[in-house]
Amino acid sequence: MYETNQRVKVDLSNLTIGDLHFSQNVREALGTVVREVSAEPAVYEVELLFSFKGVRRVEVPVERIHPHRPRDRRCRHKPLDGWSFHIS
Repeated sequence: MYETNQRVKVDLSNLTIGDLHFSQNVREALGTVVREVSAEPAVYEVELLFSFKGVRRVEVPVERIHPHRPRDRRCRHKPLDGWSFHIS
């Protein structure tokens, strides 16, 4: 389902990995898929963009992984041609 090197968002809320327990607020941690750990149930190893208390790689069930779609940073507004105010 996910490809190696694919950018993803991972929901780590209320997940315990080793001695580290993630709070309910860690819902969108950015990362990159390293590999598929198991097919059934589907689990992926994800390298996180930021480490949490030294933890950089996590094994996450597929239902906690979502594709990362970067926002379009282009301006969607038309530039002003000039300053024109109509005061009545």
